[in-house]
Amino acid sequence: MFGVIGLLLGIVVLIVFAYRGVSALPLALMAGLVVILTNELPLWSSLAEDYMGGYVGFFKSYFLIFAASALYAKLMDVTGSAVSIGLKFVDWFGSKRAILVVILLTCVLTY
Repeated sequence: MFGVIGLLLGIVVLIVFAYRGVSALPLALMAGLVVILTNELPLWSSLAEDYMGGYVGFFKSYFLIFAASALYAKLMDVTGSAVSIGLKFVDWFGSKRAILVVILLTCVLTY
């Protein structure tokens, strides 16, 4: 029963600190530590094998997508095309519809 409470507490830590703007990597580590400590798991082996194994496996699986996205974002930054597309959308829809502009701009740049 205490283990389930630890899992729920880990989720609460994720929600609260994500809402406060904590970065994803330390936040996931904090929530993982909460779960590990409340379930009385061995600290070092849980972090080194289970937590890092899952983290590295996820990053390895999606590495090409992360790399391509970073290159695309840098290309948009260097050429200034994202800014010019965004300004064109503001011209079309007006600054009073900023939420619509952001949504459409995200769709266009993602596509």
